[in-house]
Amino acid sequence: MSDLVDFLLDQPEEAIKPYMTGLSSDLIACVVKLLSNEALIAVSRKAFNPLPGSKVGARGYLGARIQPNSPTDHPDDIRRNG
Repeated sequence: MSDLVDFLLDQPEEAIKPYMTGLSSDLIACVVKLLSNEALIAVSRKAFNPLPGSKVGARGYLGARIQPNSPTDHPDDIRRNG
C-alpha cells in the first residue's frame, strides 16, 4: 500500500492514468484512508476520471447533484418532491 501511495504522490498524471482502471474500489478506499488531507488533495489534482459523454469529473469542471435527496436525480421526481 505504501508503494502505491508513494507512486500516486510522486508521479505525474500521465504515469498514473494507465493504472486507474486497474484499481478496485476497495483498493482505492484503503489508499484514501492512508492519505492525509494534503496528500488526498495532491492526488486528486492528478486523477481525473470524466464520465463518458459529459464533463462531470473532468479537469476544471465543478459539478453537483441537483437534488441530493432524490434517488434518481430525475427532474420530474425533484419537481414532485421538492
